[in-house]
Amino acid sequence: PNMSCTVDVNGTVKGPYTANNGSMASETVSGFTPGIYFWNVTCADLAGNAKTSSTQNFTVVSTPSSVVLLTPNQSAFNTRTINLTYNATDSLGLNSSILILNGTINQTNQTPIINGGANNFTVTGLANGWYNWTVNVTNLFGLNATAPVRTFVIETVPPSISLNLPSNDSVYNINSLPFNFTATSTVFSSVNCNLTVGSYVDENFAASSGILTNRNETNLQNGLVPWQVICWDPAGNVGSSPTWYVNISQPPSVYFLTPNKTYFNSSSIKLQYN
Repeated sequence: PNMSCTVDVNGTVKGPYTANNGSMASETVSGFTPGIYFWNVTCADLAGNAKTSSTQNFTVVSTPSSVVLLTPNQSAFNTRTINLTYNATDSLGLNSSILILNGTINQTNQTPIINGGANNFTVTGLANGWYNWTVNVTNLFGLNATAPVRTFVIETVPPSISLNLPSNDSVYNINSLPFNFTATSTVFSSVNCNLTVGSYVDENFAASSGILTNRNETNLQNGLVPWQVICWDPAGNVGSSPTWYVNISQPPSVYFLTPNKTYFNSSSIKLQYN
């Protein structure tokens, strides 16, 4: 015989529904918002005998957890202790977060996660080099999400700079010279540099790490001219070369002012030059 059943969800009764004795019954119940729900079923036969099942629970999640890394990708740091920042959001609340560094769990959150706000991990003792990182978060019901991987770099050593030409205390009789040097970083493939020659500054050009860089400078003044190179890397480390000197000693220039093949009708003439 058929029975009449009702479904109780968090104290709200749905039904009645008809169920066949000894057969599986199912009903569709709608209108749920995210949260935890407790439910049971009460059925009564034609004689009025009724029984209620044990109470069980289910969870409705509207959207999965979201985790976004906030520290910019390829960030550069010149310290071995850094903060990595992320944002985690979940409609039901968050239980834990894990920092994964170079594919290995580095640490878990030590303070409650700010749902929908900025959170951070402090990482210490980092060696110079490149790292990849991500954050995995788990909500109150064990569901988790992981952010796309990003990278950062640690560099605490300034670029080293080796001057090449013109040699220190060299002498030239021309006022245009190539200046070349080698800047080397332990981590970065290139750095930015300023070349100072006398009072002139050749500013903010790129130099490949470990490769000779050449800059042509013109209109050099006569005399003892100092030159130096300063370079900096994306982490903010600054390196400087020693100061070298080049002696510019151009011969005097003579220009004839009296035109060539000039004719004179006097035995006394004036030849002009500059």
